[in-house]
Amino acid sequence: AEFAYSLLPVSISESLANGPQPPSESDVETAICQGFLKVEENWTHNLKSAWLREPNYVTYGPPGTERLSSVGTCVLLACVHRGVLYVANAGDSRAVLAQKGFGGSYRAQRVTSDLNAMNPSEQERLKRDHPGEPDIFRCRGPYSCYVKGCLQPTYSIGDAYLKYPYFNNFPGRVIPEPYCPPYIRTVPQITARPLAACSEGDFLVLASDGVWDYLSDQNAVDLVCRAQRAGTNPAEAVVDATLKLAASRFGIKYEELVAMPCGRQRRRIHDDATVVVVDLNSAAAASASAPTSTRARL
Repeated sequence: AEFAYSLLPVSISESLANGPQPPSESDVETAICQGFLKVEENWTHNLKSAWLREPNYVTYGPPGTERLSSVGTCVLLACVHRGVLYVANAGDSRAVLAQKGFGGSYRAQRVTSDLNAMNPSEQERLKRDHPGEPDIFRCRGPYSCYVKGCLQPTYSIGDAYLKYPYFNNFPGRVIPEPYCPPYIRTVPQITARPLAACSEGDFLVLASDGVWDYLSDQNAVDLVCRAQRAGTNPAEAVVDATLKLAASRFGIKYEELVAMPCGRQRRRIHDDATVVVVDLNSAAAASASAPTSTRARL
């Protein structure tokens, strides 16, 4: 995640600068896609170089992390160029637009699709793309489906063993035949809308899947509105509400959950809960996060 965070804005800016001038909406979307592919290429190159230096590092990973060949990240990007808001999604994080309606209340409008193996449209796409693979996704329950039994998101940066045969040869993480990658896509789905269509006070909520496991789109918007009226950090309000609901569901105290270290035990209670709230008029942003796992670096 940190690798993508540090490189993606630079990669997109370079692609935009090297493209047609002035860029059209289509040119901007192309530059965003090229930026994602450049980051993926850099990660894979570094991963292969690390394997050549020390195979066990990639196979088993440094202490406290996953094998680097199976490390990946969902990416949700929002940017403004020439008065147009672009939202690019690769994974199951979600963007929700809050727009002022009649009476001054804010209505939640989902901007992205959850790109994971629980999404019926993604299940159909996977079956179309991989005919003859009855195990293309496996469901352990209505809210627990995995591509090839391994990964919930259907888009990401990284997750090399699900994209490239080269990385499907390591002990402990080998997908048996039939194996016809790539199973996970890198190029994001992109939506674009003019900022002129937004009213004063409209805002955008960007949040990872751990939030949406416990909150509806409207829940998140209402929490942001209450925090704004109270003069507190709206992103922290959404994260806190997520953790309180998670603690309640598992019968523990909120304080116990907050004190719990990152790792497998905490991840059983809630997934990563990262939130960014963007004021679409001022472009000011508030953020908060409750991670559940350590990060691997190359």
